[in-house]
Amino acid sequence: MQQPRSRSVAVATLVMLVIMVATVVGWWVLLPEIAPKRITIAVLPFEQPVTTPGTPSHLGEGIAADIAVALTEVPDFVVLDRAASFAFRAERDVANRLAGELGATHVVEGRVRRADGRTDLSARLTNLGDFQVLWEEDLSGADADLFAMRDAVARAIAEKLVLLGDVDVSAGPPTGLDAYEALLEARALADAGDTARATALAERSLALDENNSYAHFLLGELYYRDARPEARAHVARALAIDPDSAPARALEAHLGFLADGNLAAYHGSLTDLVARHRNSAALRRLACLYEVAGRPDDARTAASHLRQLDPLGARPSGCAPFMTLDPDQVRAVPWRTAEEVLGAQPDGA
Repeated sequence: MQQPRSRSVAVATLVMLVIMVATVVGWWVLLPEIAPKRITIAVLPFEQPVTTPGTPSHLGEGIAADIAVALTEVPDFVVLDRAASFAFRAERDVANRLAGELGATHVVEGRVRRADGRTDLSARLTNLGDFQVLWEEDLSGADADLFAMRDAVARAIAEKLVLLGDVDVSAGPPTGLDAYEALLEARALADAGDTARATALAERSLALDENNSYAHFLLGELYYRDARPEARAHVARALAIDPDSAPARALEAHLGFLADGNLAAYHGSLTDLVARHRNSAALRRLACLYEVAGRPDDARTAASHLRQLDPLGARPSGCAPFMTLDPDQVRAVPWRTAEEVLGAQPDGA
């Protein structure tokens, strides 16, 4: 007499299991559709009162660039290339253009003022989806506190956007203000293509503080442009100070390939840099490498991700060293596909 009841219980249990499995599968299928869009951050140059005496003209740009570098340490963030973000500094409708043209989901803005040995630094983080200010803070301290305030801003922004707790990010160790000012001017001149003046200022910055990793990297880049053999020594010094410097790693890999022609090692270095840091210089060269090696699908995927990082200048560059690749060497490379390195093409590609 108990059999029908037992059978009913078994059937009911089975039905419940089927419903539960279907629910889980349904959520799994729908998850990509409801998952939040990847965080893409634009960091604008910080405003800087022109009436502030003795303040370097590039201080606001330098603070913004440093914060952007620090935020790249968070794996879930895409931080737009400095040149792309800075191009919109004077736009009236900057927020809509950042979202529409660069695909930014968040923007960091701020203001820096130095006077009478004191520095005031203010910053805010805005969600470009609804233009809600998610975080803002005003900091003040002695000039020597500038770098601690800069890192505090980067850390607060990262922690606001990451839901898993504390985030340890840093734009690098502090340096002397005179060395920092010379370095900012050198970087601006390098961006403008004035290699001679940029080199002189980078050398001056290092004379004031020889332990600045970025200054060694920048001087290595400038020496490379002039085909000077000291380039590799400065890149090596940059990495001895900061082994995690993605720009220095990218330049080290490039100079190493030019010296020894080891394509497999170069490919491995580039894919590691791109997978871990989304370094735009490494990604440009990787896209080039894929294209010249006859891997058009990988080249397109890499170029799509490059457009996400640097929509205004996102063309593969630095291709000249690859134009005469040995076909046997190309075949010997254990190629990783662009999807393995980067994931699928980003939305809107």
